[in-house]
Amino acid sequence: LHTCGAAGPGALDTLRQAGNATGVFHPLQTVPSPQAGIQSLPGSTFAYAGDPRAVEWALELTAALDGHPLAVDPARWTLYHAAAVMACNYQATLVHAALELMQSAGITSRDALAALAPIIKATTQNLIDHGPAQALTGPIRRGDTGTLRAHMAALQNTSPETLHLYSTAGLRTLPFAGLSPEKAEKLADILRLPFEP
Repeated sequence: LHTCGAAGPGALDTLRQAGNATGVFHPLQTVPSPQAGIQSLPGSTFAYAGDPRAVEWALELTAALDGHPLAVDPARWTLYHAAAVMACNYQATLVHAALELMQSAGITSRDALAALAPIIKATTQNLIDHGPAQALTGPIRRGDTGTLRAHMAALQNTSPETLHLYSTAGLRTLPFAGLSPEKAEKLADILRLPFEP
C-alpha cells in the first residue's frame, strides 16, 4: 500500500505486475507536520482501492486507527483526490485571499486572521452540521445585487487572481443558493468578467 492521494492505486503497477497485491491507502486528513498527524489521523476517513489482499490490509489499518473506510473506484480516483484538495488546500487559499482583502482595507494580517477565526470556525461547523446549501449566507444567498456590484467594483483594485477567485466562486455558488432563475442570472451578469460597473 502507498499513501499518496495524487497517485492512486496505479502507482505500484510495477510491483503488481511482479505478483504482489498492491493498492492505495489515503488518509483524508491534513497532515502539515508529524505531530499534527499523530493527533488528527485517529478517527479520520481513509480512502482505499486496489487488489483484494491489499484492500484487506487497508481495512485492517483503518480499524486500527479507529477510522472510517471509504472505497473509491480506481477509475475515478483523481476526482476523489481533487475533491480532497478543494476541501482542504483551497480552503487555505480562500482564507489567504480574505487576508489580502483585509490588508487592503488597512487591517494587519495578524489582526485579520484573529478577526476572521470565529467566522471561519462557525462556517466550517455549519457546513459539517447542515451541508453547503443550508450553511450559505451573505449577498448571493440574499440575491443582493447592490452588494455584489460594490464588491466587484472594489475588487478591481486588488490582485487579478483574487478578483477571478471571487468571481468564479460566486458563479459556482449560484446553483445552490436557492434563487429564482431570473435573480440568479442577474447576479451572474454582475459576477462575470470583464466586470462593468
